[in-house]
Amino acid sequence: MKICFRFINKTALLLVGMFFIFLFVSAQAFAWQGRMAGAGDAYGLCEDESDFLIHPAAIASSGKETNFYGSYRLTYDYVPKWDNKMDVPSLNRDYPFEAKGHEWKNEGQLGMASTLGTGRIGFFFDYLGKRAKYKGEENDYGSTTNDFDTKIQSKTDNFNFRTLYGKPLGSIKLGGELQISHKDEENKNTLIDSAGSLQNAFRITNSAQYDLYKYMIPFRSDYYEAFGKLSIEGALGSVKNTFTVKGGTILPFASNNKYNYHNSGGTEVSMDGEVKSWNAGLDYWVRFPLNKDVSLPFVISISHKKTERDGSGNSNTGFNLTYKHQTEDTNATIGGGTDFNLSKGSRIAIGLYYDYLRTNQIMKTIETAANTDIYNYPEYPSKKENRVTLKAMNEIKNSSGFSFLCGLNVFYGKVKNNFLSNRTRNSSAQQDTRLSMDGNNWGVNLSFGTNFKTDKVTIEPFINAGFYRYKVNGNGYYDWGLIESGALTGESEKTDWLIGGGLSVKY
Repeated sequence: MKICFRFINKTALLLVGMFFIFLFVSAQAFAWQGRMAGAGDAYGLCEDESDFLIHPAAIASSGKETNFYGSYRLTYDYVPKWDNKMDVPSLNRDYPFEAKGHEWKNEGQLGMASTLGTGRIGFFFDYLGKRAKYKGEENDYGSTTNDFDTKIQSKTDNFNFRTLYGKPLGSIKLGGELQISHKDEENKNTLIDSAGSLQNAFRITNSAQYDLYKYMIPFRSDYYEAFGKLSIEGALGSVKNTFTVKGGTILPFASNNKYNYHNSGGTEVSMDGEVKSWNAGLDYWVRFPLNKDVSLPFVISISHKKTERDGSGNSNTGFNLTYKHQTEDTNATIGGGTDFNLSKGSRIAIGLYYDYLRTNQIMKTIETAANTDIYNYPEYPSKKENRVTLKAMNEIKNSSGFSFLCGLNVFYGKVKNNFLSNRTRNSSAQQDTRLSMDGNNWGVNLSFGTNFKTDKVTIEPFINAGFYRYKVNGNGYYDWGLIESGALTGESEKTDWLIGGGLSVKY
């Protein structure tokens, strides 16, 4: 932990040092992604050249020269508390999982845009890499023989190639984008006791002290995905409208999925399968000008994604298994604000947005041996959040070629989580766990950045820091048939401290 903090402190000092060095440079400036990062990622609230990464029709307005773009962003997320607890008071059984750890996220992009015929074409290569590691423990206060150390890990490597094209057509602009991505993802859960380790347990309803699914459901996947956009930009009178539809799917016969399990007793399971997924959505931005200095931006964004992982295989002890893991995400945003152009090109913008966030995970494993056991998790979890977000940004041009930016994001959400699991043996119900929890999720993020240009090169460094807090609790029922049953209570809590920064360059 001390090493992590030293790294954070050194990174923060380096970014702050860069920030103050750039603060004293003056030159003609034009924006790229670093400007938006310094403004708190206020996409749709204030206009920016990088908008064409969301609406490809906007690339037709990005100039007539050949431009080259580059950006890099590093985010460190320190999690001092990530707890998932379940108690059955009548049975004196407690299952308190306590964990802490961190996540690194690296984002990079290289690209170029140039004139092609009457339009403009762009090629971009993106990379997203994430590494998360958490350690913790679980101590069943009612049974000292069920005490474990835990390790929770995940990693992601996404490579993405994007081709964009936009052209004017009369008074409107049309655009499109095609993306081809390769994604490599893994989640891994490990329980360790005095006898050894158990990795990626799939029978969590058999023993509640094994329930690391509330942190993450294990898998190991790699696949190729195609994604496309169609976009139109135009004005109705003085009102600017930009509309984009988007969608994608995993390429057939281009995916692999594995679920591997082992324990210290020598049992090993390997299930092989594939990944299927589709997604669709739209983005609509409209800007109403009140006068030459004041406009009212408005945003609607909707997206839905469904991913299904499956697998089948045999254990080294003679039983057969099949499983299916489905994740479904729906996000919707609506809101707007006011964008003020001040004297000498400076600006202030503020907006208020409503977000609806829904995630549902379904996991089902069938184990066939002397008996047929079905481990079913139809809601693990089913999560809904209604969130309100305030975004504000300020851009100050200190000279003809230098800008200072700052951004503020504050959000508050009401959350509802449902957890449901059951086990049946030979079609007869054996175990059932139901838990419903309510609570809140809130956070604040502050960003700073600068924008300056020397000759033809635009350089935009930025830094940001944030704090997030998530907490829910509730009640349910724990029924293990003739073995034991009783009312239960549950609680889930997570705290995040974030620090990050980066740099974008345009030539």
